[in-house]
Amino acid sequence: MCQSGVNTAQLLTMTTMVEDTLTLSQEWLKEVHHLAGHTDNMKASADIAQASVKVGEVRALLEAACAELEKGEHDHGVTVELV
Repeated sequence: MCQSGVNTAQLLTMTTMVEDTLTLSQEWLKEVHHLAGHTDNMKASADIAQASVKVGEVRALLEAACAELEKGEHDHGVTVELV
């Protein structure tokens, strides 16, 4: 697959699946942060909140990558000629 090019549709699907997984993880982190807020350990609560923020940043990067893949899905500067 990589010798002759990359299947951008497949790459887009795989990237979207990773982003979906991170979305679920971020939702779980929000729940864990809520529970941690009921403990006396504010450091743990703050660390969990920061982890959720970082996951959100990663999701934003993946969304931008997906947008780029969608935008240039058919325009890679490659031409195929029948010989």
